[in-house]
Amino acid sequence: MFNGLDVTPKEGFLVTMWNMDTPTPTPQMQPKLMEMVADTGDKILLRGVTLKAMGVVAYDNKNYGITLHLKNRNVVKCELHMYDRGVDIVYDELIK
Repeated sequence: MFNGLDVTPKEGFLVTMWNMDTPTPTPQMQPKLMEMVADTGDKILLRGVTLKAMGVVAYDNKNYGITLHLKNRNVVKCELHMYDRGVDIVYDELIK
């Protein structure tokens, strides 16, 4: 008998990044399911989640995170965190 997927979190965000500076927008990051870790008003921190299917890890994305820097609740800068590599990529020219 198939019991379906044990998917957590119950709420989250499917996050991707696109390069809009080319004639045809191109994806910079494959979609990743993330949950909100913090919202301080001027920053939102999202972190990748782990999903299990019937007790087995089917999708593990905890090595990724994103910090959205806000001004008047609009994104002005974004940081992609790759925790397993100790790398942060900053995208700070979001508003032209």
